[in-house]
Amino acid sequence: MAALAEEHSNHPITKAIKETYGKEVSGSEIKEYEEIAGQGVRTKICGKEIMVGNDRILHKFSVTHDTCDVKETVAHVIVDRKHAGYIVISDEIKEDVPETIEELKKLGVKKIVMLTGDNKEVAEQVAKQMALVNSTQSFYQKKKWKSLRNLKKKKVKKSSIVFVGDGINDALVIARANIGVAMEALGSDVAIEIADVVIMDGKPSRLP
Repeated sequence: MAALAEEHSNHPITKAIKETYGKEVSGSEIKEYEEIAGQGVRTKICGKEIMVGNDRILHKFSVTHDTCDVKETVAHVIVDRKHAGYIVISDEIKEDVPETIEELKKLGVKKIVMLTGDNKEVAEQVAKQMALVNSTQSFYQKKKWKSLRNLKKKKVKKSSIVFVGDGINDALVIARANIGVAMEALGSDVAIEIADVVIMDGKPSRLP
C-alpha cells in the first residue's frame, strides 16, 4: 500500500520504500493524489483513502495512534483514516559527507547547520556522525524558511548563505538563499528548477 501510494513522489524515503517493496506498481490504480508539504501524501486507490507520512499527518487528520515516541525516521500508513502500521527507515549518511564538511571548513566556511524534518533524536545522532556542532530539526518548509531568515539576520556582513537540498520542502529555502543548490540524483523537479546550482550526480563532495 505504501509503495503504491508513493508512486508519484520522488522523495528519498519514497524511493527507499519502493525499492524495498521490489515489485512494479501501477499508477493507473491511483485516482487521487496530493502531496502535503512536510507531512506526506494522500491518495485514493481502489476506493480506499491511503495516506503515508510522518507523525504530523496522523495529527492533521486526527488518526488514533500510540506511536509518537518512535526514535527512528518513520513512515506511517493510514487506510481510511485508521492507522495500519508504520515503516522504519534507517537513513545512511553518504560516504563523502564528513570529508565534504572538513573541506568546506578548510575553505573558510564559518558555520554549517543541518535543517531536517527528522525527529530530535535522529537529528542529533546524524549531526554527531557528521561532526556538526549546529543542528536544527523538525522543520517543514515554512519553518525552514524562518530558520534561514534568522541565519540571514545573524550573518556577518559580506558573507553569503548557501543552502543545499533536494525535496519539494526545500524549494522555498533554495530560492531564498544567496546560493541555492539542488541534488539532481535525488531532487524534486521544483528544487532543481529553482536552484542556482545543480549537482548532477548527487555527490556532496562536489560542493567544495
